Amino acid sequence: MKYKNALYRAEEARLLDAVRAIAAVTGWALVEDPSLIRIRDTYCFYVARADLLVLPSVDGWPAGLVTTQNELRCRALLINAGRSMGGDPTLYAQLRLCAGGRFHEHNCLRLWLDEADGLWLLSDPDMGEPELVVFRLGPTGPVAAAPPWRTDVELQAGLASANRLMP
Repeated sequence: MKYKNALYRAEEARLLDAVRAIAAVTGWALVEDPSLIRIRDTYCFYVARADLLVLPSVDGWPAGLVTTQNELRCRALLINAGRSMGGDPTLYAQLRLCAGGRFHEHNCLRLWLDEADGLWLLSDPDMGEPELVVFRLGPTGPVAAAPPWRTDVELQAGLASANRLMP
């Protein structure tokens, strides 16, 4: 963990606001319970209906998360800020799924938002990944699904719309 100076705390506050905006769109009830989630010096929310830990993070996965995930046998979603290849402020996500006694990580994900189709996670189109990974974010958490956009114009519009979740 970095020393939490004023710049760190300001970035952390922005990410907290972004996580709350994501929760509002998805219908998640964020619960912060230190007795349930023993991760020091970081915000960590549990969404019971989705069996999901949600963490706003300035500096990556916190120490203790793997232990907590092993104890709870749940999924984890880390939200951080960055810039797209075009230089626009954007939110990035990392998703760690627990299945079959193993963790499966999906890194460098972007958010996609459409009023009719809701909020989605997808592999960053700027990274040129060979396989597109797509998850719909709903009340019960991330679910792998086919993408809702049909054209590159729709893809770019949804990415731009999701960028507005970051204050």
